[in-house]
Order: sequence, then C-alpha cells, then structure tokens
Amino acid sequence: ILTYLNTHHANKLVLRRRSGNAQPKLNVGDLTYIPIPLFSTDLERKISELVIRSKYTIELSKRAYRDAENILLNKLELIEWRIPSKTQSVKKVSESFIESGRLDAEYYQPKYDELFALLGAYDTKTLSEIVNIEKSIEPGSEAYQTDGIPFIRVANLSKFGIADTDVYLSTEEYGDIIRPEKDTILLSKDGSVGIAYKVEEDTNIITSGAILHLTIKDNSVIPDYLTLVLNSIVVKMQAERDAGGSVIQHWKPLEIEKVVIPILDNEVQVQITEKVQESFALRKESVRLLELAKTAVEVAIEQGEDKAMELLTQNK
Repeated sequence: ILTYLNTHHANKLVLRRRSGNAQPKLNVGDLTYIPIPLFSTDLERKISELVIRSKYTIELSKRAYRDAENILLNKLELIEWRIPSKTQSVKKVSESFIESGRLDAEYYQPKYDELFALLGAYDTKTLSEIVNIEKSIEPGSEAYQTDGIPFIRVANLSKFGIADTDVYLSTEEYGDIIRPEKDTILLSKDGSVGIAYKVEEDTNIITSGAILHLTIKDNSVIPDYLTLVLNSIVVKMQAERDAGGSVIQHWKPLEIEKVVIPILDNEVQVQITEKVQESFALRKESVRLLELAKTAVEVAIEQGEDKAMELLTQNK
C-alpha cells in the first residue's frame, strides 16, 4: 500500500480529491475512496521485500556515516568532549573588540575558547587556505519560472544531497552563471548555516547566493574529508559563534574564510573518505530499491503482473 501510494497513479487520484485554491487541502474522508489495486501474494511479497531491504540499507548508510564521524572525533579526542555549560567569560573590551569587531556576549562564551584550545593541539589551516570560495547569484522571485535551469536554495540542500526543486531560471538569461562541478562543496551561509554537501558529478543547476561554492586548491585535503569536517561539531560551533546574535542567521564570507579546519594524516583522511563514500553508495542503493518497487507497481497496473515480475527478476 505504501509503495502504491507513492506511484503517479495514486498521486493523481489523491490530488483529484483536493479542495480549495489558495490553500489546497485533502479531507480525511475523501482518502477512503481511493481504490487500492490488489495483486497476487507473490508480487506483493516481492514489493514488500524491496521496501524492507531499502529501509535496512538506509540504516547501514547512517551507520557508515556515524563511523566516519566517530573516526574524526576520536582522532581529535572530541568523542567524549562535553560542551562546557558555563556561559560567563571575562574579556577586555579593548582587546576583544579590536580583534573580532564583536561586542555581543554570546560570541565570547567559554565553549568556543575551549574548542579552539583543543584544536590547537593539531595541525590546522583556515578554510581560505584550503579552498577557493565563489558566490552564486540571487535573482529574486520575479525571475522564477516553471521550466529552465533548476534553481537550488538552502531549503533544497542537505549534507546527503540536493532535493528536487519547483523553481527554475531562464536558460537564455542565466546560461553563464557558475554551475557546481564534480567535487565542488556547496556550503550554506544564510538561514540554516553550515550545511555542506560535496557534488558527485558535474550538474546543470544554479544555486542561490546563500550557497557558496568551495573548490579544493590544497591537494593535501581530500574533498570528502573536508565536507565531513564542515558538517561536524568542529565547524558547526564556529558557525554558531559567527552567525549568532540575529533572528535570521547570516554567516559572512569573511568569517567563513577564517574557519579553522584540523588537518589529519592522509591515512586517516582516506579512512574517513571510504566510510563516507560507503554511506552515500548505500543511500543511493536504498533509493534505487524504492524506485524499483514503485516502478514494478506502476508496470503491474499498466502492463500486468507478468511484466512487473519480469522487471523485478531483471533488477534484483
């Protein structure tokens, strides 16, 4: 039933019963009238097995990513570190303001001092020493279209990938704007700051100005390793410190350039990279299994069960 409800057939039937224009809605009672096709026990069992395998595979993916995070935190001796609860710190205004330009008390909390003290035991570089940083554009809502080049905003970005968008830009007007290429790291700087995702292949998308493009210029740092560090507590706390103090968070590019990145041995970076890549491969396989299940149900509806079983046999 779950798989069927995700097919385009069920989607059409569901949307057919929505009401309202400005704020479309579905009444619970209307959903009870949506027909559910019944297939043979054998086909339903195979569809169910794919869904279960997909769920299991995504759990393996999460475990592999946690393993990568734990390797990093163990090597930095942060695995058992507890963020200090103390919020008071005594600073000389004359010295602190000259160095940071900040007068808000939150910026000087002891937890940030302790983090930098812990990182001081390792080789570090600033982000600007490791990557080139480019900014995209902010065309404004008047430029949004229903077709053209996909326009990706922060809401479409997560550390695991880029979600589909319903906003597009004109190919003619925005054809020369930078596109994320393979191994480009996308980093959000506004709203939900500090989300990092490494692009797996050249893409024909345009990102909003709230997403920076980072390209590696220091070959001693592996892109997957850097991406994991950017998503870790090491950088999250730096983003929290820099972008705090406002309702809508804004992480300034000049602050991002100064972010401190621990540089671990290449062997450790490779170990972390392998775990990250394993996680993404498993996540991709999980999606494939769900798509296969959905396609099989659609084929069964359109062409019959025999064709659906044939599809499942060919794509185990």
